[in-house]
Amino acid sequence: LARAAERMLAGAIGAASARRVISAALAGVGRAPEDVVRMLDEASQAVQFNRDLLQTTLDNIDQGVIVVDEDLRVTAWNRRYVAMFDLPVGFVHVGLPIASIYRLNAERGESPNDIEAWVE
Repeated sequence: LARAAERMLAGAIGAASARRVISAALAGVGRAPEDVVRMLDEASQAVQFNRDLLQTTLDNIDQGVIVVDEDLRVTAWNRRYVAMFDLPVGFVHVGLPIASIYRLNAERGESPNDIEAWVE
């Protein structure tokens, strides 16, 4: 349970901070709630800044770009990518399986006959 909590926290506050928070909680020392809120707020601001920086960079690239995570789910994209594949407005969103985009394009006739095999 502690390892799972640490992994979840690491996504928000970083691995080192998550390890310190979990260690302190297990030792009974703990941090003041205000300190935890401050750390989470700082981490959230850093993540938002990095996300904004990535999006600005992607939007200024002439090529169509889409970024997926290790689970093949969309994490970022640029307008050129959406325009290049004539994707519906609002179709692409964070967490969308990339297979959904392939499937949509396949259903539009941009693949061999076996759509599922092509998507896979």
